[in-house]
Amino acid sequence: MHTPTYQTIISYNFNCRIKNYTVRFFNKNEHVDIHYNSLPHWQQGDCVTFITCRLADSLPAEKISEYEDLKLRFEINNPKPWSSEIIDLYNSTIGDKIDYWLHQGHGSCILSNTHCRNILAETLFYNDGIRYNLYAFVIMPNHVHILFSPLDKLSSILHSLKRHSARHINAYLNRNGSLWQKESFDHLVRSKEKFEKYITYIKENTKNLRSDRYSLYISK
Repeated sequence: MHTPTYQTIISYNFNCRIKNYTVRFFNKNEHVDIHYNSLPHWQQGDCVTFITCRLADSLPAEKISEYEDLKLRFEINNPKPWSSEIIDLYNSTIGDKIDYWLHQGHGSCILSNTHCRNILAETLFYNDGIRYNLYAFVIMPNHVHILFSPLDKLSSILHSLKRHSARHINAYLNRNGSLWQKESFDHLVRSKEKFEKYITYIKENTKNLRSDRYSLYISK
């Protein structure tokens, strides 16, 4: 696999069309495909989606236990199926807590290795314009945030992304075993303003890290 030698790429201009592609946001009046694993996952065609994928060892056992307890109590108070408002509530409480824990740098932090980040970045770029339109990502030491419009089934996109990147990263590091946590967090983006907030969030993820420990991409 070709791995580009880049660190940070920032070139972005938003006017509701990116790469000659019309950006669509979540519309509560249109059909949504919903499936449940541990979490509900929503896809509304090619609506812009914000994804967080974390490494399998990115949270210690005590944090996973705390997360499971928080999630159980939330589900008792908010029985499924969840509305978009309940999902927003989940993301603003439990989802934000997960993000906070991830930024504490638990686990092996394999993605702090530049070559491993480049493998993941090249994997993301490979299907840009084919299976999704990629707007931004930031690869952190133990997780990645991605902003894109899926052009295929979301679960299939993420499965392929994780499988391909894991195979090449494991080969490079001469390691075996799971690289990624199986389930990812996904959020449907509701408006241009929310899109801008996710772009800002992706940029600000890097502010407390040395430039050799992350990779940032913002599409033109």
